[in-house]
Amino acid sequence: MVEILICMVIICFFIALPSVPGYWGLWEAGGMFSLTLFGIAPKNAAGFTLMNHAVQLFPIIIIGLVSAWITGVNIWNASDSEKMPAG
Repeated sequence: MVEILICMVIICFFIALPSVPGYWGLWEAGGMFSLTLFGIAPKNAAGFTLMNHAVQLFPIIIIGLVSAWITGVNIWNASDSEKMPAG
């Protein structure tokens, strides 16, 4: 149990670096690095880290899209500055 906590802390240090949205790449690098520290084979570490990232990220994206749909927010026009009131 302590090992996975340490792995997540190491991943957090990795994703603190500037990256693309969703931390793709840095999350996996941090996960592979941390799991190999505990003797996990690189192939298994890569598979676990990718699934870990997907399981933690995709539900948030889905909940956000459903929330936008329920509240009537058009995500395609959300960044359209012409329709925003001046404030």
